[in-house]
Amino acid sequence: ALDTFNAATVSPIYYAMFTILTIVASSIMFK
Repeated sequence: ALDTFNAATVSPIYYAMFTILTIVASSIMFK
């Protein structure tokens, strides 16, 4: 149960961090 919860929690966080990093990079590029 712990492994499943860990995978289900880490994946969205990793995806969100990657998305935020891309948005920040785009903002810096457009500035």
